[in-house]
Amino acid sequence: LIGMLYVCSTSAALTGCGWMGKFDLRDVLDECEANGHFERSAALAVFHGDIGDAVSALQRGADSIRLDLADDLENIEAKAEFMHSQKYMSSSYRYAEALQLVAMCIAGYSSGSSRSDSWGGVWRRACEDLLRREELSKTFGAARTSQVAYLRAACLFLCAIGRDGEFSKILHDESLSLCDRVAFACRYLPGNTLKSFLDTCIAQCKENGNLEGILITGLDKRGFTLLQSYVDRNADVQTAALVSSRVILPNDWVVERTACEEWLDSYRHLLNSWQLWKSRAMFDVGRADLLRRMKSKYDDEIVATNGRISRRVGGYNYSHNQNSRRQGQSSMQS
Repeated sequence: LIGMLYVCSTSAALTGCGWMGKFDLRDVLDECEANGHFERSAALAVFHGDIGDAVSALQRGADSIRLDLADDLENIEAKAEFMHSQKYMSSSYRYAEALQLVAMCIAGYSSGSSRSDSWGGVWRRACEDLLRREELSKTFGAARTSQVAYLRAACLFLCAIGRDGEFSKILHDESLSLCDRVAFACRYLPGNTLKSFLDTCIAQCKENGNLEGILITGLDKRGFTLLQSYVDRNADVQTAALVSSRVILPNDWVVERTACEEWLDSYRHLLNSWQLWKSRAMFDVGRADLLRRMKSKYDDEIVATNGRISRRVGGYNYSHNQNSRRQGQSSMQS
């Protein structure tokens, strides 16, 4: 039973992270590539054991970069502008070449996965050498930090297969989306290690005011603490108000209810100061309508629950009374 509960909770977490459920993997990969995130598409494919899709995604990414560079080159008219963009174009060509090399490396893992251990050692050393290239370092262009992180994660994952505890470089790389790191942890970490990792993520998100942590906490007390930390660091009361306006808090959550009311009032005053009267009215009406629907749903659930309890209690009393009458009749007959 415990194993079944663990599997169900893990599946729910993967669904929340977009790795399972209504989010089919193929749809996720297509969406990544539509947004130009070929590296993330390749990494997710590798994490799911689909080497072919990973190689294809990286090849399409390299082709996309080359096409964009060709278009940019055609649009350059002045030589000064060309000289200004030459450094960028050179780094982009190098990055496209790096994508091709990573694709070849991943394809090499696929072709050599069924061979001897010596082949695996050769492949692993070649992959580690590839990761030392400047184009795959974390310092290669701030704009590509996240993209490079997914390339490195794909290679590190393949290198770590069969080695215990080697996933830490992936799990603690903050250049990767927390959503993907949590999903990765749910898929590959054992229960105790997973709990420790999630607790660490929550603590870091609270410290840094990172709203991605709500993915783990939900809007419980820890989630509202995280929201408060976010507001303290960013002075973004709008986000806090919009998030907290979607929930009804229990009456005994005094601190959280007070903070929520303060965020909502501050946001209303902010809209008024900007003279956004219509937006203010739409916000109040929308929140009132949402609360009304949520309260109605809650009341219906209470009525349904009470009905089930009443039927159970009534059935028990009826059976008990019937048995008592039978016993009484037997006593009288005797």
